[in-house]
Amino acid sequence: MSLERLEKYNFDSDVLDRAATVEDVQRSYNTDFVKYLGDHGIGLDDIRRTPDFVDIRSGDRDDKKALIVHQPIGNPLKAHRLVGVVSLADMFPDRRIISFSNPGHIGSRHKRSSLIGAASIAGGNTSQYLDDVEHYVIDEGIDHVDHVGESLGGYLATEAGAKTGYNSGMVAAHDPSSTVKTTFMDMTKAFEASNARFKEYLNNGQELSAAAFEVAGDGDTFMFGLMRATNLAFARMVRLGNYEDTAERALRNGTDVTLFHGGDSSICLPNRVRSIVGSLQAQDFGADAGRMQGIELPGDGHSYPNDLGLMNAATAQVII
Repeated sequence: MSLERLEKYNFDSDVLDRAATVEDVQRSYNTDFVKYLGDHGIGLDDIRRTPDFVDIRSGDRDDKKALIVHQPIGNPLKAHRLVGVVSLADMFPDRRIISFSNPGHIGSRHKRSSLIGAASIAGGNTSQYLDDVEHYVIDEGIDHVDHVGESLGGYLATEAGAKTGYNSGMVAAHDPSSTVKTTFMDMTKAFEASNARFKEYLNNGQELSAAAFEVAGDGDTFMFGLMRATNLAFARMVRLGNYEDTAERALRNGTDVTLFHGGDSSICLPNRVRSIVGSLQAQDFGADAGRMQGIELPGDGHSYPNDLGLMNAATAQVII
């Protein structure tokens, strides 16, 4: 792996070495993402049917410790999203890696929503998704959970950090949505603008992910995602700009929150993000509260997590 593209972020050297090792392993598969996923327990039938969730627990992983990967809006667990989940599994071989498919995708069993449920989501209530996550963690007897997600997934990861039914350690929220209150039209334009650099990040040394995207790429089209009623409801929720309140609840719950944001993001506007981070850092939520920090990735856009090497390194910089 060429580390030059990551050197500007001042990540720890051991984090860069781990990211390099993971990318070298991925390159050994060339474009054979089916074998890559299969070697981690995700079979061809899973790829074809778009699973409701995956729980990677192979090898010497601690069965009581997990990293939950929350997906962006419009993204069911299609092939290239699965490559991203497995990439994090390679980066964190000491724990289970769990990811739930985007709420409300066609064919979903445990996240299917009624019109009343969709209206609840549009008003800012995420319990239909997060209750499933909480129940799974509790039923599986997992003692410690960290959360990571990008865009809507970053918001949901932070919301998950506020849940009291299990112990959350850290949230790594990558360019989370809902940091700015906006109109539905302006929000749609901002997400569409973010697509301009998507392929740039996707093809940044990511042969496996790029090949998988060619098979099932429509999962990353924002407008395509809005064809699903629950995603449309989530989009309406995102425009409310509730991220700061959500992060405060997570901090009060004792969960550490790191808000990563691209310096050139059309979603996480830098000035607004700095205001959120500064406001939360300035408040005293008690001795047991979590710690808030913000990390800006200079020059990067909203789609930067599609560079899997960057996503792995940034996440490992804060989740131990």
